[in-house]
Amino acid sequence: MAVDGDKVRAANFKLFGDWVKANGKEVKPRREVALFYAGDFINMGELGKLAKAHDPSDRKDRHIGRIWTYVKEMTDNPVGRKLRYSSIDTALKACPKAPPAVIDPLTVKPIKPFADMNAYAHGVTRLSPKGDGAYLLAADQRKVWSVLSKLYAANTEGEIMILAEFMRDYETFRKNSDLVHVELKKLLQNKKLPDSAKKQVQAYVKRYIDAYGAKAGAIGKLLAKAEADLKARPGSG
Repeated sequence: MAVDGDKVRAANFKLFGDWVKANGKEVKPRREVALFYAGDFINMGELGKLAKAHDPSDRKDRHIGRIWTYVKEMTDNPVGRKLRYSSIDTALKACPKAPPAVIDPLTVKPIKPFADMNAYAHGVTRLSPKGDGAYLLAADQRKVWSVLSKLYAANTEGEIMILAEFMRDYETFRKNSDLVHVELKKLLQNKKLPDSAKKQVQAYVKRYIDAYGAKAGAIGKLLAKAEADLKARPGSG
């Protein structure tokens, strides 16, 4: 009897959904500063100012750098320094809950369990087998990182740092950036953030709206509500 691979892939995504319902609160930063990033390159001068504000010993001589390279430097073990920065990858790796099971759509047998949620997320999306061997439907693969990014932003409670470039091609940036259509919105709605982090999110969203105007969409309404909530906090001003 022929195996319906798409049904197996759909079942794998349901297992992921069940895991999220049971363990979603565990997807969170477990270090002092949570990083949120998007794009490929960033002006290192601007980044250096941000980094120095968190760590005065941090100095960079490069003018332009790849965001992901710098994120790795900040979140991997820095020589002689405390691990202060968290990314979504380190948060997923530190998640104490075992990843959901994955069924091979070709053999209909469980594959070897992934070591952690970070390995799972990469393994069922970017590193997933191609064609008939893919573990999830293509549409569901795109949803995995959006769901995890939303949890990471919603569960953040401490200080944050946003690293991003503004791409001239807004449509490409918007369609490919969970920072814009998931994380910024969740951060604006996150009432657990300290005022300093909330103000940073609001300042970044203002830059985003200034850059893209009407194309920025409904995020402007979220910004207005977040600003009102912040002003209503005792001691704010």
